[in-house]
Amino acid sequence: MSVDLARENQAIQLLEGVAGANSAPLAGSKHGGKVKFKVPLRGCKVAYDPTSTIVGNTPPEFALMAIALGSGVANAPFTSAYVAAACDTGATYTSVPTTAGTFVPGQFFVSDSDGLGGNLATGWVKSKSGTPATLVLHDATMYRPASGDNIYPTATACLTTTQPSPLTIRYVGTSGLGYVLVGCVCESATISAGARQVPVLELSYTFTSHTRDATIGGMQVPVGYERVAPSISSKGSRLLVAGAVKDGVADLKIDYKATLAFVDSHNALQGVSECVVTSKTVKITCSIPIDSLDTLTNGSSPYETSLETGATIGGICLTTGTMPGKICSIFAPAVRVSAQPKLTDKGGFLCEQLEFEAAAYTSDGTSTTTVDASPADTVFRVALA
Repeated sequence: MSVDLARENQAIQLLEGVAGANSAPLAGSKHGGKVKFKVPLRGCKVAYDPTSTIVGNTPPEFALMAIALGSGVANAPFTSAYVAAACDTGATYTSVPTTAGTFVPGQFFVSDSDGLGGNLATGWVKSKSGTPATLVLHDATMYRPASGDNIYPTATACLTTTQPSPLTIRYVGTSGLGYVLVGCVCESATISAGARQVPVLELSYTFTSHTRDATIGGMQVPVGYERVAPSISSKGSRLLVAGAVKDGVADLKIDYKATLAFVDSHNALQGVSECVVTSKTVKITCSIPIDSLDTLTNGSSPYETSLETGATIGGICLTTGTMPGKICSIFAPAVRVSAQPKLTDKGGFLCEQLEFEAAAYTSDGTSTTTVDASPADTVFRVALA
């Protein structure tokens, strides 16, 4: 964790009457401080019971992601409950009839017979129909849900138009040492999710005021949470590009950025009364080996063609974990190439270095007419289960 305290100073040189003496600076607002921290992605609390609700069992950094994205109308994840033996007969890899339960398009889906891994089916709900509902998933699951399988609780954070709530962050050390950072708003979040690695989240905030407090210090033992597994197949990792398993993807990174605008005010404590997020963007970068079987169009690779035409290539989805409580999924349902692919050497393989951006997506079956009241049709989502 790093903290950069800010202070607006005005330097005005006055006559001091002593050679070489400088005038005292005019100290102004504390607005503009920065705080940044990095943490490996974690799942639910240690000893979490997946047959109970997931609410209250997710780690604090997941709540921070939901706030940063402006998830829903309340800066909170969308949650679903455990439903025993909810999978009905006739399920396929993309369609799951259910016997009970309430489901919302756009949410993350997990089913299994006993919650111990085995034939875990994961996916993102694209639409639902009927009562009880038949769920249609965005991409095919790795395993086909079987009749009588349980459906496990999930929590989904998504990017919406909702403004994030400013936070107060306390930076504490030993007894007597502590800083209170006021009005923290996330300006960027990065998930590094390379193959073989545990996904790592880095959050960066701008804040408007700070105070040092000698009463809040003291080391604290953190609550134990399950760490998300490294991105390897034996730990349940699967990366889909345009709905198909894609090998060779290296240096996968997801960047969320918010453009912040501040409202000046003579009446505010530090001269800033409000922070407004004026835009939110998601970019995904990675490298993919060049394939001799690629279909070329007018001498352009498939990714160059996407750039030239502005067409989306489908979605990108990374899911890892083998059992409830330790599962994480990152999903952008529609992306397009946003910059000229660069040629790069990766371990002796010629690759295209690619940059994608989240594109408009409206293919989910919505479950509500209230804007941002469900994760349906959102362009970026992160889920735990």
